[in-house]
Amino acid sequence: MRRAWYRLANEQANGIAWPNMIEKGSRAENRICAVHFPTLATDRLQRLHGLSGRAVATVEKAKGASFIASANPNCGRIGIAAGQTLAEARALYPDLVALPAEPEADMAALTRIARAADRFTPLVGIDGADGLYLDIRGCAHLFGGEAQMVDDLLSRIRRQGFRVSAAVAPTPALASALSRHPLPGPATPIVFAADQREIIDRLPTEALRLCEATTAILLRLGLKLIGQVHAQPRHALIQRFGPDLARRLDQIEGFDDEPITPLLPVAPFVAERRFAEPLMQLESITASLAPLAAQLCERLQRRGEGALQLTARLFHTDGAIHDASVGASAPLADAVRMVALMTPRLEALAERVEGDSGVDIIRLSAHSTGPLKAAQTDLDGHANAKANLTELVDTLAERLGASAVQRFCPVDSHWPGAAPETIPAAEVPAHPWPDHALPAPHPDVAPPPPDRPLRVFSAPEPIRTMASVPEGPPIRFTWRKITYQVAVAEGPERIAPPWWLAPADGAAPSDAQDDGFLPAPKRALQTRDYFRVEDTEGRRFWLFRQGLYGRETTQPEWFMHGLFA
Repeated sequence: MRRAWYRLANEQANGIAWPNMIEKGSRAENRICAVHFPTLATDRLQRLHGLSGRAVATVEKAKGASFIASANPNCGRIGIAAGQTLAEARALYPDLVALPAEPEADMAALTRIARAADRFTPLVGIDGADGLYLDIRGCAHLFGGEAQMVDDLLSRIRRQGFRVSAAVAPTPALASALSRHPLPGPATPIVFAADQREIIDRLPTEALRLCEATTAILLRLGLKLIGQVHAQPRHALIQRFGPDLARRLDQIEGFDDEPITPLLPVAPFVAERRFAEPLMQLESITASLAPLAAQLCERLQRRGEGALQLTARLFHTDGAIHDASVGASAPLADAVRMVALMTPRLEALAERVEGDSGVDIIRLSAHSTGPLKAAQTDLDGHANAKANLTELVDTLAERLGASAVQRFCPVDSHWPGAAPETIPAAEVPAHPWPDHALPAPHPDVAPPPPDRPLRVFSAPEPIRTMASVPEGPPIRFTWRKITYQVAVAEGPERIAPPWWLAPADGAAPSDAQDDGFLPAPKRALQTRDYFRVEDTEGRRFWLFRQGLYGRETTQPEWFMHGLFA
């Protein structure tokens, strides 16, 4: 499944036929390229501080002393190696440039290189703190073969100032071992399944990636090569060293699977285009995006899906990468709208894109998709209005930010202030209101009056009332210094707060504060009795009484919460 999308994307974008064989191996044979950075930390510091030609080492502290963590080749020529104390290294070479070790910065640099290697294959994983895995099965023919592909990869990395070695093999363990423990022969070994056992037996025992204690015992026993370990009875090795040794042997031979975890999730739909000459202008990049969007939409429509999250990745010839990501509020399979949504993000990158070395690969990916519902145009234009609203939401969200455009969503709560909530308009609500929440009334039956007012105050406002009985409706109330005489009253509609939100240490619960009404802690969970009242002038109000008389309070309070039309 992970290969199908990449094969189809490159066939359509480049017009290259899919071969039945991958060089000497079959299409089912795994092809893993392992890349090793022996001096990643010092190479990064040399590039950062301009220390080319200097002896550079990184230092870390342990047990109250400073030790050399890594050293560049210039240090090796004068006898400085990892594990020495800083004092010993200074004695050998006083001009040594010793800088603190920064593992997090080294991993960040390795991650940037891994993202740049995404131009060769989307399946790029991290191999420890100084290596990468690239699953290149089905990709090498796009670059003229595995040898040409690896040479291109290594030359791009070396131009950034990093020392690097690589190997290609059917298993990740064997490829990693060859990149770290090269054998006599080609600088970049390429091994196929038919020859791997012979190559494995020639590798040193250290290539099995065992713990230091186990490796030291094997070397003391004279088992310096993996072939010598293979010659020993398997059950005796397991009894002496445990199952880890047998598992490592099975992994390097391919009997035990060792999956590669991609650095980035693999998009289910991808369209890609490569250019013989780099694109230097934003207009050219935007124009090249249109046919890619058309290809992507064609495949989405065949699957009955639409894109919810789109990313245009621009690969530069110098290894830089720029991403432009956009989201859609509804599944999208319209190439024109895709380009329109992507254009503002590309314009924001214009200075960086046009100031770099030029774009030679553009990849358009749909990372998140949703079912694409078939729409039929109706005569009243409601369907078109809904589509136009969706387009407006997407445009505003991309220009103003996803959080700047909000929509109301219902919440299953009787508490009036907690019934609605706002979410970004581009997001799909978890429980949307149905298109027809209630059946249409019979034309001969008058619709019932609304239960809720059209205007609800964000914070209820206190009022003074006079009632005939303590628990009855008001007969007169004063709001904003104006007195109203009640003619008709409906109610009460009793709404109790959630019982599970009892305040801790006198604190009011969060749901009781959602409507902006901040009562005192002692009355935070009091019941509300809502009344719909109409005054003598025909104005209708939504009032509530806070607290049950005689049970929750001795003096209930009244508040104005909304106005009817």
